[in-house]
Amino acid sequence: LHQKGLKITGAKITRLDKRGPTEHEVVRINHIPSFEQVRLHTKEMLYPGNYQIELKYKINPEKLEALQALGDKKPSRDLVPSVDEPEAWAKASFELK
Repeated sequence: LHQKGLKITGAKITRLDKRGPTEHEVVRINHIPSFEQVRLHTKEMLYPGNYQIELKYKINPEKLEALQALGDKKPSRDLVPSVDEPEAWAKASFELK
């Protein structure tokens, strides 16, 4: 995932397929500031398909206000971790908790 200045503190990856949801344990989270990336590692191999990724991360109050003000618009990588592939980004949806 691409991000800018965010610190991911927790993650959950769930594969969604015809057999039902399958949760994959995230065993390592690597932040790579020089590439503005965060990489999630699991014990199991992840195959192409539909996944739900839940992230916990710290965000400063000004960025949180900007994120809440967006409404239905897609946020930038300095507000939420994102995918830089246009097709994947077009299918992405966001929910604030």
